[in-house]
Amino acid sequence: MGLEQKRRLASTIADVRREIHRLSGTKGFVDAKWAVKLAGIIEELDPRVTVDNGPRQKEALPPSAGGTSTLPKAKRHVCPEIIRKYRYDVPYCQLGVDLENCDYVPKFRDVLTAVLPARSWEPLVTNIVIEGIRSNYDIPIIIIAPPGEKLYPTFKGVTVITANKDIEDSDVMNDAVNRVKTPFIFLGLSLTNFNNQSSLERLVRVLDELDQTVVASGASRDLHGRWNHGCLQGRMADYQAHYAAGYYYSKYDCMFCDDVLNPCVIRTELLNKKPFTKGLNGQVVFRDWFATIRVLGYLALSCPDVMFYTTGPVKMNEKDWLVMAKQWKLEQIQSYDGQVFSFPCESVGISCFFPLHTVFSYLLPPCCRAMMDKLTGNIVRFAKRNNVRYQLTWGSALGAVKMGSRIPWDFDTDIWYDCRDFDKWQTFPDTPEGKGCSLTVFDRTYFSIHCQGYFVDMGCYETKIDRLEFLPRGYQNIPTTINHSGHDLIVPPNPGLFVRNCIGLGDLKHKAHWRTKKIVDLTSKKDDAHYNPSPWNYCNDPSHHSCLMQFPTDGNLPFTDPFLHV
Repeated sequence: MGLEQKRRLASTIADVRREIHRLSGTKGFVDAKWAVKLAGIIEELDPRVTVDNGPRQKEALPPSAGGTSTLPKAKRHVCPEIIRKYRYDVPYCQLGVDLENCDYVPKFRDVLTAVLPARSWEPLVTNIVIEGIRSNYDIPIIIIAPPGEKLYPTFKGVTVITANKDIEDSDVMNDAVNRVKTPFIFLGLSLTNFNNQSSLERLVRVLDELDQTVVASGASRDLHGRWNHGCLQGRMADYQAHYAAGYYYSKYDCMFCDDVLNPCVIRTELLNKKPFTKGLNGQVVFRDWFATIRVLGYLALSCPDVMFYTTGPVKMNEKDWLVMAKQWKLEQIQSYDGQVFSFPCESVGISCFFPLHTVFSYLLPPCCRAMMDKLTGNIVRFAKRNNVRYQLTWGSALGAVKMGSRIPWDFDTDIWYDCRDFDKWQTFPDTPEGKGCSLTVFDRTYFSIHCQGYFVDMGCYETKIDRLEFLPRGYQNIPTTINHSGHDLIVPPNPGLFVRNCIGLGDLKHKAHWRTKKIVDLTSKKDDAHYNPSPWNYCNDPSHHSCLMQFPTDGNLPFTDPFLHV
């Protein structure tokens, strides 16, 4: 096994361990993706082993066609598959899958109901889809149609829900779900036709086999011949969302997905438990719902051998993504088609007030960090223009060393200055750089600069603060700087040694901001006087993308590039 493979497997195991550790001792949902990740690692380490499903060569087949499924007959909703040797599709493909004849499963009309969101469909298309479903399945059908639309001919077992334009898609969809009496729902998104290539039994079967999976989808082919598996991986972190088309793991010839774009079968129980969010329209209804069930630890599958006929690729514009950003408090979304959309904080409901309250257990939003960076830049420009010395210290120096920026759960800036420059610094609010700022002076050695809800702690030292004489000759005329959020900021001559000596051993690990911890004893000389044993404070919403409990207590890349390892 190569070094890179070892590192990748170790990183994946560490991710799962961290997720389990942060929930240890608490009640919460167990993420089904943990089991999928661990199973993938086990199979990679020993290809002969497939977790809970016997040898790998059998796992490739449906469990009922040579695999090792232990699902009892009483829990099956559809008959098993059997493998037959015959020509299918092209002359060179000799393997085919049929249904076994069985009499121990319920009638399919008691298993699945088709829900067709047809408010924007042409009446002719609606009828074609209904005829296609009816010619293959005797199942209940619920149609969401615009007022006044008449279906011809009249189909037996079809319920029509008419909805005016002022009724949101999510609300009328929930109405349709409430009328379903079967354990599964087929959600026929954007259908234009239906035939025997769209095997609904196949999708129900994989849901039967995998309890933790709640959605099973298929591929799509549009009117221009374009085929798409529709499987998405989606992740939210640090007020950003990232979507990508593809898969990491598979089971029963289906791809594990975080979100799917194509028609799908869903467990009715889940839709009753977690309905679509009220007041949403269009594709946002489904992006929001899939994000919700992922947070709860559920999985989806896309089986590319099941093909649906749809109008075209699912597209979402900036207006659509803005609605999603408001729902989830996101500053930036990278769409599955590669487009990147950025939104001002005020447009998505993010507030930069009360930063101490935010950083108690959540990351400070990037737009709020940008406000702090702007303040820091103004201080640097003031220092250069007035020829006064400064130096990042304490937590700000630590952030410069660890992050190359401020610590994203910090809300102030720590600066040392030469005590002889005290009077010059007092003029800061009267300068263009300090417009809108105020000073709070405690004594001639310490004051605070307050701007837009944030502050800079300014402390002075009588001795020369840069101590460049420790550096070799030839290095003593230029102070040490670190590029900090786009600014070259002056730091101690050896910043790494400084933070290790001042912050203490383990300085590269992470802890919650000391102001958010209960101060046990200010006079105590113990190193941990300001800290509780646990590294992060508990979040009211542990699943939130900015909750510090979602992040490891070591490393900077999970914060500086949270989507590097999705």
